[in-house]
Amino acid sequence: ELEGKFSLRFTVAMALAGEETARLDAFSQRYIADPKIVALRDKIRVDGSQPMGRANGEVIVHQADGIVLRELADVSRPNPDLAAQGGKLTAKFMALAVPVIGDERAAALRDAVTTIETAPDLQAMLRCVAPR
Repeated sequence: ELEGKFSLRFTVAMALAGEETARLDAFSQRYIADPKIVALRDKIRVDGSQPMGRANGEVIVHQADGIVLRELADVSRPNPDLAAQGGKLTAKFMALAVPVIGDERAAALRDAVTTIETAPDLQAMLRCVAPR
């Protein structure tokens, strides 16, 4: 399972296949052995020969029809759309928290964190993560 988790090729293949890479089970044997994802992984090449800086990345897609798509990104810059950024962060939190503490506690913890600035204390948050 770690072979997929630490493989850029595999992670890109999962993303291209529309799989959510933030889930705790994202790199389970189910995905590692998925023929669709493996076939995509085998078409991906990672080339670190171009000096781009730590936060930059470029994706180049060569389509079967000869069209080449290219996208350059600086991942150090946050999304200027704060609502979209917050939505992605919330979705990632829920994907990671629900399997560990359940739907209800994860939602309560999400709500407690989003209102932390106005909360009188941390009791609501602590109740969500306290062992049961």
